[in-house]
Amino acid sequence: MPYTPLISVIIPAYNSAAYISDAIASVLNQTYQEIDLIVVDDGSTDGTLEEIKNFKDSRLRYFTIVNSGQCAAANYGLSLAKGEYIKFLDADDLMNKDHIAAMLKAAIENEGDLILCKWARFYHSVEDAKFGIRPEWSSFDNSIDWFKAALSAGPDMLPVWQWLIPKRIIEISGGWDESLGLGNDFEFSSRLLMASKGVSFCEAASVYYRSGLNSNMSTDVSPKTFMSVLNAIHKSAKVILSETSDAEVRDAFATKYFSWLITYYPFLDAAIVKAVEAKIKELGKVNYPYKWGWKFQVICKIMGWKVARKLQFYYYSKRYNI
Repeated sequence: MPYTPLISVIIPAYNSAAYISDAIASVLNQTYQEIDLIVVDDGSTDGTLEEIKNFKDSRLRYFTIVNSGQCAAANYGLSLAKGEYIKFLDADDLMNKDHIAAMLKAAIENEGDLILCKWARFYHSVEDAKFGIRPEWSSFDNSIDWFKAALSAGPDMLPVWQWLIPKRIIEISGGWDESLGLGNDFEFSSRLLMASKGVSFCEAASVYYRSGLNSNMSTDVSPKTFMSVLNAIHKSAKVILSETSDAEVRDAFATKYFSWLITYYPFLDAAIVKAVEAKIKELGKVNYPYKWGWKFQVICKIMGWKVARKLQFYYYSKRYNI
């Protein structure tokens, strides 16, 4: 008899009526059929639940909770999961038809590893997605080596939906940190990595990551949002640097902190900026090239990154009336 374990796919959803049907269909249409699909509606007000109810498939279970945030919704789904393996998927993203079959095969062949898929952004159609090449899209016997590769080209968000996760790894790592909003994937993936034996890359599995939505939290510059990202970096650094003093890892965190400064300045309190700059100096050196073109880099070299960022913010505020 072939080994056909149950795979739990968890989709937390909030006001996702425009896209949730596509996400659900991409799971139920998998070539591998032993699926336990759990959709948790996080108190939506736009008809998301009605879209979910249109599906008549015994493999789909759906639940509604009082609006509590993505992490709480994902943890609620996790508490109900019956599968030996866990897969998270955002409510507006898609997976290819052989995704679960391919990842399960890799998981069986590489017991104790996190299984990694490739992913690409799309805006209107998955045909627009371009996968390219990423340094972490390979197999690593050591999870810290994978982490270094992932951050070698700049501060990666480490999305949790890129993994197929053996349930026993989550039993070690724990679930989502409900104190976090933006940055939650980076923190959770850090704990998953430290609980795994290594990382095995599955070339045949793809996630299509929908971008360009106005509701995306990544466009929010409120104090709650940027402090959530900072706290996620703090927590990740604590977990990973407790396991290694590797200079490349320390440099990766220095770079991650600096990217946070560049992203949210000049909205930051001066005391916070000073504290993060001290943390960067303590950790190591910043390797990430500035991500705003050659003009920005020239101003940085002449006048410093703070002046460059203020000038950039002023330019965009005038150009786009923000």
